[in-house]
Amino acid sequence: MKKILVMLVVLLGMMSACSSQPTERKLIIIDGDFAEMNLFTQMAKILVEEKTDYKVTVQPSMATTLAYDQIRTGKMDLRLSYDGTLMATLLKLDLSTKPEGMSVYEYANQEGKKKGVELLGKLGFQNTYAVAVNKTLADQYQLTKVSQLIPLAKNLIFGAEHQFFDEEGTVRYKPFTRFYGLNFKDGISMDLNLKYAAMASNNIDVTLVYGTDGLNLKYKLVVLEDDLGFFPEYYGAYLIRSDLEHDFPGIKEVLSVLEGTFTLESTLALNYKIDVENQDPEKVARDYLKSKNLID
Repeated sequence: MKKILVMLVVLLGMMSACSSQPTERKLIIIDGDFAEMNLFTQMAKILVEEKTDYKVTVQPSMATTLAYDQIRTGKMDLRLSYDGTLMATLLKLDLSTKPEGMSVYEYANQEGKKKGVELLGKLGFQNTYAVAVNKTLADQYQLTKVSQLIPLAKNLIFGAEHQFFDEEGTVRYKPFTRFYGLNFKDGISMDLNLKYAAMASNNIDVTLVYGTDGLNLKYKLVVLEDDLGFFPEYYGAYLIRSDLEHDFPGIKEVLSVLEGTFTLESTLALNYKIDVENQDPEKVARDYLKSKNLID
């Protein structure tokens, strides 16, 4: 009987010891649904796995606001984002509320930290929203600025991804058309991947693009100047939960090697490889990091 009791005590002790061992927590990076997001997701994953002992899980793309909530509540850890996205879409702040002398990045980070998130250092490139038209239309009316669309809008169809037509955030279709006084013949919400085909087939005349999108080159779109200044800055930066460093010490330092190293031109070239040449984002990311001696 005594032997049985001893064995039970030992067994319970072993179970207790096992249960007290911390479960290995994987760093969760949320991916996006376009080339640039895929590229910088892979860059972060490669750097973390090459430079630390942490394991990384890539979460497939989800809606921007849902991804924000997952990071803010600590369920997931980081994602490529933009200072303008954090300010306007996620925090629902308008440029008019930004204190004078403070950049969009500083303002978004200041307010984001109050919600439990923050932006790491700017990566260097700005991927602002931009309005684009086909070269034929641009040549016909000598279009270089968004305001030049005002007298033409009644005969033009605007099309863009679903997100631009929702009511989340201040940088959206209705605020944009009100700001510029654009009364388009129609405004069509469509899948992100269909708008370029729609532009090529002239099913829509005007669309919304990202400044560093490689497909702008493929489809020879003319990006118009935001001459009245509706769109805020959109500098790329990783969005993280504010307590990430507590759970993954050294993560900020690992990712800091990318800060300030990208230009509009270099980012556009990398995106082009994925968008147009159909190269694997992981390969493009790894080749870039090797070329800059950031990994072996």
